[in-house]
Amino acid sequence: WKAASCLGAYLTGRALPAREDPQRALHSGPALTQSQRRAADLFWGSTLSSVQGPPGTGKTTLILHLCAEALVRHME
Repeated sequence: WKAASCLGAYLTGRALPAREDPQRALHSGPALTQSQRRAADLFWGSTLSSVQGPPGTGKTTLILHLCAEALVRHME
C-alpha cells in the first residue's frame, strides 16, 4: 500500500490533502454537499475509497455524481 492512498491515511492516521478537481458532470438529483464534495475530491485521487453514514445522508447521491463524472472522463 502507498502512504499517499486512503488506506495509507487510515493506517497512519494522517489525512490526505483535499483537491478541488471540478465535477463537470452532475447527476440531475440534489447537488453535492460540502462533505460529499470532499469525499468526491478524495475519491479521484485514490485507489481505494469508502464513505459511511446513516441512511439518508447522501451516499447514493454521491455515487451517482461520481458515475456521471467517470463517464465524462472516460469519453474524453
